Amino acid sequence: MAVAARCFVAVLPPPPLVEALTVLDRPARAGLRWTPAEQWHVTLRFLAAVDPDRLVAAVPVGPEGGLSGGQPVRARWGPRPGALGGGVWVIPVRGLEDLAAAVATATAQLGIPAEQRAFRGHLTLARARRPEALEGLARPELTGDWLVEEVVAYRSELDAAGARHHLLGRWPLPLLRPPASPGEVGFGP
Repeated sequence: MAVAARCFVAVLPPPPLVEALTVLDRPARAGLRWTPAEQWHVTLRFLAAVDPDRLVAAVPVGPEGGLSGGQPVRARWGPRPGALGGGVWVIPVRGLEDLAAAVATATAQLGIPAEQRAFRGHLTLARARRPEALEGLARPELTGDWLVEEVVAYRSELDAAGARHHLLGRWPLPLLRPPASPGEVGFGP
């Protein structure tokens, strides 16, 4: 049995969102730490202490038994960055609620209680020690959507510089809806 570790299951942002976020003004401020672009993700479920091998084994695979039930998943970002919980600067992401619920169900066997609060999809841009560090940050309109291609799982290690993420696994999601009848072409929602 592996040693329990901080892990999470997530989806990665698409290139257009990464490009839009990369050009945002990221002012240096006391008590404000910007998340590096290589760590951008939308967490579907955080697991504070879990055996990484058991986590990987818990995620269902295949189009029929997969996390999305064989259906494409469309996510939407925006409309603007803003504060979440007073100390986190995020861009909201919607459309992942069912996928997050499927991840919670699949990982329930790991013995970590599910969150009691409702899922609020977001991509963390910065963390602040004090809410005042977030005041006056730019809030440009950033909207768009994408078909989610995969779910990923990471082990996360904390150190003085922040978090380091280590990929544990990737699970593809369907991008096309199966045809309803022979000869019909299926496209995403």
